[in-house]
Amino acid sequence: MEQMNKQTETRNTQSGNNVAKRIVVVIFAVVEIILAFRLVFKLLGADPKNGFVQGIYNITRFFVGLFEGIFSKVTTSGIEVKAIFEPATLIAMVVVAIVAWVVLKLMTTRKGNSMKSTEYTTMPSRTSGTGDSTSSQTAATTQQQQQQEPPQVTQQTQEPTDTWTDNKPQK
Repeated sequence: MEQMNKQTETRNTQSGNNVAKRIVVVIFAVVEIILAFRLVFKLLGADPKNGFVQGIYNITRFFVGLFEGIFSKVTTSGIEVKAIFEPATLIAMVVVAIVAWVVLKLMTTRKGNSMKSTEYTTMPSRTSGTGDSTSSQTAATTQQQQQQEPPQVTQQTQEPTDTWTDNKPQK
């Protein structure tokens, strides 16, 4: 009588996609933060002659320039400060956030990056001989062979899983 053993191993073959996602998140977050600085500086009437404020305005000019003229600017003038609400900056922030979301969704990995390997092995059964000396010698020889020979592989299958994931916890 032969004994059948089943051994299953699951390996994750996912590449370094998380590193790429982190880089994309950082880039889009930096753009969003700089646009937020521009919005706040314009709303509070920051001095455009200041070096830091001027740098923020120059960096964000490209992003905001794409949406200039969709809505008019709202300006309030005080004694010393001229506050401006730029809807173009707000629109740019929303568009950049949507683009970031789409890019990250496109980078979402498939859960099918794991490989399931199942291995079936057969091992001859150990017979114990009772009776004459030839059967006990045969049993002793069989036991020695079992200890020296590795188990024989009779069947091996590999099944890739093929499901998508949205990075949500699984139930």
